[in-house]
Amino acid sequence: MKKLFLFALLTIGLTSFAQEREGGPLKDKMEKLTPEQKTERHLKKLTSELNLNSKQQEQIKPLLLHKAQREKNLRQKEKSTKTAP
Repeated sequence: MKKLFLFALLTIGLTSFAQEREGGPLKDKMEKLTPEQKTERHLKKLTSELNLNSKQQEQIKPLLLHKAQREKNLRQKEKSTKTAP
């Protein structure tokens, strides 16, 4: 009886881990943001956390935009290498 219970538990556990998972709703939402949108979101967060004034916001915005564009380019390059045979 113990062996049967252990076997059933093991089988259920393995099949639940074998399920393929996609990114989910959060991943889909994040990928649809443009670099400009990501920059604005990050800038708002930094402004609230660090109490940035408008001059500081103007200075940091190009840096954040460059970072977001670089990440987008890297993501596209990574996708192209995965799909290439």
